[in-house]
Formats: sequence, C-alpha cells, structure tokens
Amino acid sequence: MAELVDARDLKSLGPQGRASSILAASTTRFCYNSPMSLADFLLERGAELPPLFKSRFLMRLFSRLIPSSDRDTSFFTNLGIDSCLKVELDKRRDFDPLLAFGKPIHHKHERGALYLCDILFPLCDSFIDIGANYGIFSYFLSRREQRKPLFLFEPNPRLSKILLNSALRNKKNNFIIKSEAVGSASGKLRFWLNWDDESQSSLKQPSLSFRNCEEVEVDVISMDEFFTLNPKLVKSLVKVDIENAEFDFLAGARGSLGRISYLVMEVLLPAVQQGFIRKMISEQGFYAYYIDDFNLRFSKEGDFDYSPGQLNWLFCKLDPDLLAQTLKKSRFKVL
Repeated sequence: MAELVDARDLKSLGPQGRASSILAASTTRFCYNSPMSLADFLLERGAELPPLFKSRFLMRLFSRLIPSSDRDTSFFTNLGIDSCLKVELDKRRDFDPLLAFGKPIHHKHERGALYLCDILFPLCDSFIDIGANYGIFSYFLSRREQRKPLFLFEPNPRLSKILLNSALRNKKNNFIIKSEAVGSASGKLRFWLNWDDESQSSLKQPSLSFRNCEEVEVDVISMDEFFTLNPKLVKSLVKVDIENAEFDFLAGARGSLGRISYLVMEVLLPAVQQGFIRKMISEQGFYAYYIDDFNLRFSKEGDFDYSPGQLNWLFCKLDPDLLAQTLKKSRFKVL
C-alpha cells in the first residue's frame, strides 16, 4: 500500500512531490472503492490534477499508461488551465497527452501563439477562434475575461458537440459555438474529416498519405458575412488554424480585415510558397511577425528562417517599435 503523507508535510514538497503524494493517497482509496482498472483510475486522476502539479515528467508517465487502459470511453481534463475546468476528451479518437495531462506552457509549438493571444485579448473587443478543436485557446483566454464574447468555429461535428457541451458544463456564457467552417464565401462545402488526426481536418482535400478520411458536407461562412452579422465587433483578435485553407480565409475577409486588430494564423508551407505572407504585407498592408516561441521575428518582405514546429504568424498594423512597446512587460521579444 502507498505510504500517505500528512497534509502538514505537503508544504515541504515541491509541486511534483505534492502531486505524487496526492496520487498516492488517491490510489490507496482506489484499492478499496473502485471497480475500474488501476491504469484507468490513474489516467482520470492525472487529467484532473491541479495545474500547479502538472509537469512534463508526469505527462510522460501518464502517457505510458494509455496502452494499459481497458476503457473505451471519454473522461475529463482541466487542460492545465483551471482546476474547476472540465473538458471532455475521447480516448477513442485523437487522444493528445498534452491536452489530457499537460498545461499551456508545455505546448512548445503553440504556446507562443497562445500566450501572445492572452496578452493581446485585453486590447480587443472579441476573440474569434477559427479551427477551435477542443477550445484550448478560448478556455485559456476566458479564465480572466468573463464578459467579452469568444466565437469558436469548429466544423467537425464531433468536436463541435464537445465544445458546446463543455461550454455549458463550465458555464462559459460568453462562448458562442459555431458549427461552421470559415472560407471564401458562405454556403455549403465538402469538408474532409481526418480520423487519424482530427486537428488536420480541412476544407482542402488531403493528400493520399491520409488514408482514414471521411468526406462530409458542412456549413461555411466568410469573415465578411460574419462581421456584417456582428456590426458591434470592430477590434477583434482572430486566431486561424484551418490546414491549407489560408487563401480561402483571406478571400472571404478582404472587406473586413480593417476590423481585425490582430490576426494570429497558422501558415503552412504550401501557402508560404504561394506567397501568402507577401500578399498580407504588400496587398493588405499588414506588418508580419513570425512567431518563434516567445520571439516575434519581423519579416519585411515575407522572408524568414523556419524553426521546426513553429508555424504561426502575427499580422497587425503595428510596426516593430510600436509592437515592442505594446509587449514591453511581457516575455515576448520583437526582433
């Protein structure tokens, strides 16, 4: 049986030690009370650990337990954001240990964009999350902002349902869930669901290397129509992750880019090669910054040095000096 640590002694332990003690106590109670396997019990408790206790070590530890799980069901995680948060994850599809057992700072390929949005959101009147997936951006931003609207666009029917149920469960009254894709024009279009990795589902037909895909029809709205329907939004922060549909987004937003104060966008290699960054600079008048973790590298003409896994860009109307002034009290450096 695991040795229990007196609560008065927890203060002398670091976060990892306190987490281990909590798990040990929970495991002892489990031995008497739970009908589920020990692996499933630990996975559920690990996902619900307070964010302070979540670490890379424990994330790797819990990840190794996943093959031992004998339950084919969903469970809840706090995403490493707030102990009170309960977001459903499905172990049968697209299971991501980072979402289950990590916290935002552990997302090394996304944390630059995530923390940048967190800084910029107070300067804006709304957040528009295009390609919301499980909603980690919106949950992270909403932990300190309960009044401004957050629009979450997710055309994947399964993820959209999870987003809606999680928003209701967590009483996120300022979340507006949109079961739509964002594209060049409003209407209906084919959408490819990638069941091997749902984060790579797209309006664009996938390559032959993606074998487990399903074609469905989804509703699509353009940003121009969205802003027409929401005339009070004039200083929006927009995050875009739409897997090779960058030009579709731009085509549907040409009349409303002036109402986007900050655009944080994943730009994949095909769009880079087709001149997407240069078009945003020369045709749309944006300053472009490559988000390299916590470094924002100014790109005058669309050129940049790629850092592995870093795919996000910031487009805004602030020159490097003004942006540096805006971010002067943050961890970001404008280079």
